[in-house]
Amino acid sequence: IIDTLQLTRVIDAIGMLRASRHWNEDDQSGVQDWVAAYLDWLLSSRHGLDEAAQANNHGTWYDVQVACMALFTGREDVAAAVLECVPARRLATQIEPDGRQPLELARTRALSYAAMNLLGMFDLATLAARLGLDLWHWESRDGRSIRRAFAWLVAHGLDTPVWSYQQIT
Repeated sequence: IIDTLQLTRVIDAIGMLRASRHWNEDDQSGVQDWVAAYLDWLLSSRHGLDEAAQANNHGTWYDVQVACMALFTGREDVAAAVLECVPARRLATQIEPDGRQPLELARTRALSYAAMNLLGMFDLATLAARLGLDLWHWESRDGRSIRRAFAWLVAHGLDTPVWSYQQIT
């Protein structure tokens, strides 16, 4: 499921195709039907439910896919249900008050996974904004937030000559 996270980019591209005279309603409905079937599989299969339960970037990207596909197929209720849980389910559990993402930093490609997870959180915030939810400015009482995670990653991953965590590639 983590390997299909790029389908969200395909869905964005389909939005651009809508204006083309070479993209017709049959094309659109065919893709929407396929995405709807995949979304149903994500929501009900053992594999999908296992991925939804992951506490690291796999869970984040599962939520991105479900929210994006739900919005694309007109299932705003499904998107809202996922996105409303992001603060408690993803942000408060994956980001420390100082901005670290310990589940990603414990991995062998810590910088890559921390950046990947943060990108997923950015996507969730962008999708949530479509429903009037503001994840960009959400902050827990002890300071956990997307902005804090971004600031930590810049300060420790980009603004320092030495990365303090494992990065095998």
